[in-house]
Amino acid sequence: MSIFNCVPAMMYHHVNHEPETSVSITPENFEAQIKYLAEAGYRSLHLSEFYKCLNDWDIPEKLILITFDDGYTDNYLYAFPILKKYNMKATIFPVTAFIKDRAPKDRKLPDNQKILLDSIYAKGGLDGYLTWEEMKEMASCGLIDIQAHCHTHAAYFESDKVISFYNGDFNPKIGWATDGDLRLGIPVYRTGPAICVRRYFDDKALRDKLADHVANNGGKAFLLRPEANDILFDIVEKHGKLNGKFEPPLESESRIMNELHFTKELIEIKLNRKVDYICWPWGSVDNALINRARRAGYVGGIGMKEGANMRLTNVMDIHRFNASPKSIPQLKQKLFKHSRLFYSIYNDKRIDNLLMPISRFK
Repeated sequence: MSIFNCVPAMMYHHVNHEPETSVSITPENFEAQIKYLAEAGYRSLHLSEFYKCLNDWDIPEKLILITFDDGYTDNYLYAFPILKKYNMKATIFPVTAFIKDRAPKDRKLPDNQKILLDSIYAKGGLDGYLTWEEMKEMASCGLIDIQAHCHTHAAYFESDKVISFYNGDFNPKIGWATDGDLRLGIPVYRTGPAICVRRYFDDKALRDKLADHVANNGGKAFLLRPEANDILFDIVEKHGKLNGKFEPPLESESRIMNELHFTKELIEIKLNRKVDYICWPWGSVDNALINRARRAGYVGGIGMKEGANMRLTNVMDIHRFNASPKSIPQLKQKLFKHSRLFYSIYNDKRIDNLLMPISRFK
């Protein structure tokens, strides 16, 4: 044990047979990672156990956090059996608005983009996400903990300055911010997670004007023209003062607090278990959100920044590294780096390069 030992945290989203991406890993690769952890002597923790470790000066070696964001069906179908096989604990952070009570008998796994695209219009549970029954089963075995993420995982405009125009590329944040309006050419403003920002409701007259211009001049073909952006920005300038409005501060505060309370209380009621921890949507967190979360009863939070987790770590912003779709040598490198304070403090590519070759790390 050493005061310089740190606890790495691994982040996953999907475990399925789709092509691997930054948010998807195959079951075969996931099992290889979990098998390596088990055989190398790593002990996985739930967040409550992890937070107790942060109060100790001497943190044991080879502790690990395994986490899953959003609560996808494939966590139950593929990840859960593998975790049971190797007796490894993990924490799942579901988006509670997408959770159903029961799974349809003929449910199939949609592709990742369809899951996200459907969520723009979500009014209740969605196919492709866990059910409450599945989460109860996983939690009852003692290996899987269920903690909060958010209720809607929505994103809203947070600025009144037009920065670009929607070109049809997949972007669920735009759909959330515009309440499902995905017409080509509509203005795009800076976005942020719904639980972080004071929402900006954009000028719908400008939105209509831009969408109509694009539709009447070739649609997608118009947007591919080199001068398209200049033409659209000229329309914005000629439109004059925007008739948008920001959410009143008290309404923003109430909306955010309601979401923090609701997702926590819903999990506690449905699963009959205490929820003390929250995973920040897209890893976005600031002091204002931390203070709100504490008022809502959260003890700690976990983000998406890489780094060391040790005694002096801010318990409201725990660090994680993305484990999808890392090879075993890449995983070893990340574990070596984030288990040791010195290497983890200097968190840049130069340190990654210095830690190669990886094969000697155990």
